[in-house]
This record gives sequence, C-alpha cells and structure tokens, in this order.
Amino acid sequence: MTIYAKVDAGAVTEFPANLPKSIKMADSRWLCNFDKVDKATAASQGYYEVIEDKPVINEAFEELGDPVFVVGSNEVTATYPALTKPLEDYRKEVLTAVYSRAKEIMDGLSAGYSQAEIATWPQIQQDVMAYNADNAVIGVALQNAVNHSAYTAAELSTILTPRIASQNHIMDRRAQLVSLIRSATDHLSISALDIDSGWQVA
Repeated sequence: MTIYAKVDAGAVTEFPANLPKSIKMADSRWLCNFDKVDKATAASQGYYEVIEDKPVINEAFEELGDPVFVVGSNEVTATYPALTKPLEDYRKEVLTAVYSRAKEIMDGLSAGYSQAEIATWPQIQQDVMAYNADNAVIGVALQNAVNHSAYTAAELSTILTPRIASQNHIMDRRAQLVSLIRSATDHLSISALDIDSGWQVA
C-alpha cells in the first residue's frame, strides 16, 4: 500500500496523508479520482509518495522512533531511528518476567489446594526430606498429614518428593536466571537468555 505525505513549501506538514477523492487545483479546476492518480500528478498537488527506511531492530529492547523526512522532487524518504531501551529498564523488565514465570509454574504445583494446606507445606517438606534420610524419623507435620489422609508416611514421601524436587528446581532456575541478568553488561546478553525453558526437572 502506497503511503503519502502532504508537503508544503518543501516541508512535510502531514504524515501519513490520505489522498482526497477530488482536489481543487491552482487554476480552480477540480480533479476527480485524485486518489487514483499517478505519483507525478499527486506530487504536483503536494502529495508525495513516502519511501520508508526502517532499520532491522531487536524488538526485545529496541523500537522505532519518529521518522526524519527528506523531501525529494516528487517523493519523501522517511528514515526511522532505532531507539534502545536504557539497559537498567530492560534488565528490570526481564527480571520481572522471570519472577512472574517462576510464580506461574509454582502456582501450578499448588492448584487444587487450600491456602491453609499450602501454609503447612514448608514444614511438611522438611519432614519429608528428614524421613527420606531416615525413615524412622516422622516429624510432627508429616505425622499430621498422615493422620488426615489415607496415606502412610512412605506413600506421602513417594508423592511429595517429586514435587519438592520440582519446587527446588524452579527456585534454582530462577536464581540462575536472576544472577545472569543482573551480571549482564549489555542488552544482547540479556535477550539471549531463554527465560521460558529449563524450569522442568530433567
């Protein structure tokens, strides 16, 4: 689709500009179907075709700025500068995405559980790990879980140990990414990180 700019006295006054269906010319005649005229005729009435010069950008941390216009004989070149986000702003943006991703995955592990149950998990997890090291040790939280379920301590350990491993892995992955992002010295190093992978236990 052809883009036009309105040019008056050698300067762009409107961009983008739609060609009118008809236009009154300097000699007071009306030119109909002006929106279908050729490039030279449009330019004669101040509507110049625009040639856009857009650099290739990294959309993760760059955006196009407002164009700079150069007016030619019957066309306008619009050159767009590439604007780079401040490094610290981009760093903060990616860190926020990492924390959000970790929370999303952690929340998935707790789906279907009440807040009261979730509140007991840290102690139960400690008890499970202690039980895994010595099955003669059954902590208070683990015993309470046994008392209020149809499972034995061994069965709860079998159920909960993979989840504990997943939670620990998620926290480790988050810490790894946060460290890499905070230590990065340029935009490309941060954008090269794949923050959507590596969250699952291999």
